[in-house]
Amino acid sequence: MRTSQSRTGPRLLSAGIAVMATAAAVLAGTATPALAVAPTVTVAPPAGSNSGSITATSSGFLSGVTAPATIFATSACADPYATATTNITATTVKTSDDVATITVPATLSLNSGAARTYYVCTYNGTTAGTSALKGQGTYVMAPAATPTATSGASGGGNTLTVNLPAGSPVISTATVSATFTSGGCPATYGGSPSNPATATKVSTTQVTIPVPVGVGGPDGTKFAICLYPASATSTSGLIAASSATAYTVNLPAVTLSSTIGPASTNNDPVNLTITGSGTFLTGVTTPAVVVVAATANCTALYTTPGTNLGATGRKVNNSKAAFTMPTGAVVAQNAVSTDYKICLYSSTSTTAGKLLSSSTFTVANQPKVTAVLPSSGSALGGSSITVTGSDFPTTANAITATLGGLPLTSITPVDSGTFTAVTPAHAVGSVALTVTTAQGTYTLQDAFTYANSIKVSPNTAPSTATAQDVDVQGTGFLDYTFDSTANQGAHVYLVDGVYNATTDANSLKANGPVADCGNVLVISDNELICSLNLTAMLNGAGSAVVSSGRHTATTIPTSGSNIVTLASGSFNANDVGEAIVESGNTNIPANTTILAVLDPITAVLSADASATPNSAITVTIGYQRTATSTGANNGTTLTGNAGTFTQADVGRAVSGSNVGTNAVILAVNDTGTTATLSVSNTGSVSNPAVSSGNPVPDGAYNLTVVSNADEDANTSDDDYTQTIISSESIFTVASF
Repeated sequence: MRTSQSRTGPRLLSAGIAVMATAAAVLAGTATPALAVAPTVTVAPPAGSNSGSITATSSGFLSGVTAPATIFATSACADPYATATTNITATTVKTSDDVATITVPATLSLNSGAARTYYVCTYNGTTAGTSALKGQGTYVMAPAATPTATSGASGGGNTLTVNLPAGSPVISTATVSATFTSGGCPATYGGSPSNPATATKVSTTQVTIPVPVGVGGPDGTKFAICLYPASATSTSGLIAASSATAYTVNLPAVTLSSTIGPASTNNDPVNLTITGSGTFLTGVTTPAVVVVAATANCTALYTTPGTNLGATGRKVNNSKAAFTMPTGAVVAQNAVSTDYKICLYSSTSTTAGKLLSSSTFTVANQPKVTAVLPSSGSALGGSSITVTGSDFPTTANAITATLGGLPLTSITPVDSGTFTAVTPAHAVGSVALTVTTAQGTYTLQDAFTYANSIKVSPNTAPSTATAQDVDVQGTGFLDYTFDSTANQGAHVYLVDGVYNATTDANSLKANGPVADCGNVLVISDNELICSLNLTAMLNGAGSAVVSSGRHTATTIPTSGSNIVTLASGSFNANDVGEAIVESGNTNIPANTTILAVLDPITAVLSADASATPNSAITVTIGYQRTATSTGANNGTTLTGNAGTFTQADVGRAVSGSNVGTNAVILAVNDTGTTATLSVSNTGSVSNPAVSSGNPVPDGAYNLTVVSNADEDANTSDDDYTQTIISSESIFTVASF
């Protein structure tokens, strides 16, 4: 060092003389140019071993330089460039006008095993006597300090063993001052060294160092280990140094109970847990949390939150802590979400509260639901719906939702304001939609109405069908008591339009059934099977099956009018074309037929009434004859003489003692001696009546399940239900 100082002195003196000479020349009016002085550059790191690279920084010192060159010299930098056996060249790369990256030569050597200071001299080239000095600084090459452990937990507490090269017996005192610094070792101890510690001498080339609590920070934070004299002062020089990345902070792997969620509020706090893979909370009583911006770093020691957000943690066990997100962690203006870093400390002590873990939590806008379209659908489920709102995630499987507490299926995001889904089966009624994402949960009350609908299969049959089985799918069938008695219990009705059990003055249902799907077999709460007889319609009251086309009614016809209104009884669509007969033909002419049925009690006749009676008269509507034939018990065949039956009898109703209910002739043999019935006889039959058939007219009907078939049940029964008309409940009566 003395040699360096003796060499520097003359150079500084010469520089001073040159400056004074320049000033004198200027005063004398001469044009002698001034001598430039190369700027001092900042070398980082300022000390280390003979490996790696350093940076030289100074404002504009490489301006105009394209190929800088650097030498490491044991004496002050020469200007201009000069070769010397003691100079060591180094590869130099210009990063900018202000920065050069210099490779530390491996040929740098220690001073008898101790640290040596080198001058770092950067030129604008390598031409001796011409290339000008552009910047100068110093680099201390020290014995390499190599820790046996290269990483540890944040906050120290562990002890490192550090080795020096065998040729560097520089440790002579029992203790050595040590520091842990970021970015490499300073050349001197400094007035306020980073993370100081006292190292204990093991040998002249080995020490042990307790890692101080300040050695911490985010996972992967790097530190250099620097050794100074035992009684280090701010000017004490470096005696050994590790690389800038010799020691790494390893934070334990932890998991937040949720990594994304809504902003925490006083009324709706966001509570989280932090769980570690090991017992990282051992010895901790009351952990503390500081929440900082995601771009910031967790400090090694607890720092009073200030502009950051703090929270008191709760230790659950040695591997788990809990805390409540501070209410100040919110979504930034005009942002969809904002990330925060969660820093967990051992306590709130600013000198001992060491960093235990670091994790990230995203505060995101809570999803909101505004509507469900369509807003109603079948209680069977399977309806496709579109949910509109805001702040929905658009990634697959990021949305779950329930309708009336049951999960939606096939949830498909469309955009941040829309997703589609399929409804589950549910009981009839209005239900809430609940949408859950990682950002939170939102519930829209009365979002969707489940309608009492059914699905039927098959959905068509001819009017000649006497026992058409129909599979009905719906809901709540186990709650119904199905009854074969007319207008009692639950029934499955075929209705022309919307069923309406409200009765009028004539005890006719406002819109009663045209047929009853009987013999109900309940398979489950969601399925039943029933059997339709389409060869016989129910009467207008729905109270009985019109087993034949021939029926009676009472009326007071008006003389000269072909419009007749019934006082009792009813017309049906199949009465069109049938005869209407009054005994004796006093008021209604013989051979009068019905041209049209206007409603259940009004019809148009083929002839005008010939007189107006004083009181209601009885009329017979339809065809009927007595067939001279017999039939056996439980049999379906009637037998008579040749010609007893004709092909015109097919579809006609058969009634009489022991004839099965709603019996219809299905077939007649070629000789007319036998007729096959649709149902079995209940006993021996003799001379039954054969009447006009009364099939359900061709057309589209609605199959309806009613919980109570009684008249006016829809208004008198508080528990009354009936299924609605839907595209899947339509049943068509047609010949093809």
